[in-house]
Amino acid sequence: MFRTTRYLTFYILFLVVFASCYSGEKEEAVIFHYNESTGVASIDPAFAKNQSIMWVIHQVYNTLVEVDSNLNIVPSLAKHWEISEDKKTYTFFLRNDVFFHDDPCFPNNDTTFQLKLVDPYNPILGILSMQYCSVVPQEAVKKYGPAFRSRAVGTGPFRFVDWEEGQAMILKKNERYFERDSTGNRLPYLDGIKLSFYDSKATEFLLFRQGKLDFINDIDASFKDEVLTKTGTLRKDWQNKIKLHTSPYLNIEYFGILVDEENPLVKSSPL
Repeated sequence: MFRTTRYLTFYILFLVVFASCYSGEKEEAVIFHYNESTGVASIDPAFAKNQSIMWVIHQVYNTLVEVDSNLNIVPSLAKHWEISEDKKTYTFFLRNDVFFHDDPCFPNNDTTFQLKLVDPYNPILGILSMQYCSVVPQEAVKKYGPAFRSRAVGTGPFRFVDWEEGQAMILKKNERYFERDSTGNRLPYLDGIKLSFYDSKATEFLLFRQGKLDFINDIDASFKDEVLTKTGTLRKDWQNKIKLHTSPYLNIEYFGILVDEENPLVKSSPL
């Protein structure tokens, strides 16, 4: 049983994005700092099972198609696609300006991708927009094997640099990323992202308060009444210090049922 719900999430950011430097760089780089209190178990898209993993995957990889703010399927790595009359074959025509990080990809290799289904399945485009279906280079998967979980090679706006598990992860700007903003400026704007992995939400908030984190998406209960009113707005003392963003997001919840056909209750169950 599936249930799609819309939750209200909130994001808190400092008014100023604090600058930092990568070790060894001469010029100051603008780095976005945030914390994942639950940690990151893998950066292999096949294991993008929770928010902490999905956020990293979304920065490092792209999918063939994606969902816009109106929940429409729109192009990403695929410029456009064709669906056969029997709705079993999907042919995706790929962009020619996309590169895997450090390795030329589509311009000198693939130009189309074809997916053949056994039976028609209308939701397939929506599934292909999920982080599970991010495009990965088979060469990297073969080379790293099980270690691919910690050696991300994608096409996204940021490329993987380093990951000291339980301590920090660093992503650096992909200089050859294909997307641009509405005025033609190449994305991303930031030079990099640094994740920390403090497991205490109280510690996370204190670091945010000290300006060592630029963003949190949750707040420790012990600080909630200090920062937020009963209606969920910022208290006056905090209004000039941080920005509070609230927005709905989609969430799918389900119950998994293990059926034992030999159980008498199961045999007589209406399910």
